[in-house]
Amino acid sequence: MEETLEADFSASAIKEAHDPSGFHRAKVDAVARAMGMNAGTLRKGIRQGAFPWAYGIRTSSNRWVYVINQEKLEATEGLKL
Repeated sequence: MEETLEADFSASAIKEAHDPSGFHRAKVDAVARAMGMNAGTLRKGIRQGAFPWAYGIRTSSNRWVYVINQEKLEATEGLKL
């Protein structure tokens, strides 16, 4: 007997799948502007583990996805985005 799985492709389900913890993700460019630094420098710092409020995921040899926890960023750095 074959089971069929139904997927929920609603906007809220997709957001939940990408953001299971429910925290708000900030954009690299917005954070870099608020911190007064170049976005490339911020990305390098995230890859190196320099920021406790962000991490990078290597998706291929030359591609990265960056996750910035906005609440943690604002609490740690005293910034308001």
